[in-house]
Amino acid sequence: MNTFRLILIFLCMILFLLAGVLTSRLVHSNNEEHFFSRKAEELAAQDKKLNTEFQLKQDYMRKMISDSDVIEQTIREKTGLSKPNEVIFKFED
Repeated sequence: MNTFRLILIFLCMILFLLAGVLTSRLVHSNNEEHFFSRKAEELAAQDKKLNTEFQLKQDYMRKMISDSDVIEQTIREKTGLSKPNEVIFKFED
């Protein structure tokens, strides 16, 4: 009877230990899932921002290539050159 009781106590201790380990792994997995879902949201927001920025730059480049007025205006802004009888005002930031 004493041996049976010791075996039963030993099995209960193993079960409690196993339950503790599994609970610890469950908490760890839950924390990882929360971390990675938050990271995925951050990356999705960053991806959206970069795609928008890329689209704006692509549109600007299309205008630069196809519209001679935009090209002329950009060159004049960068170089500070003016057309005859044109007055340019520069404002410091």
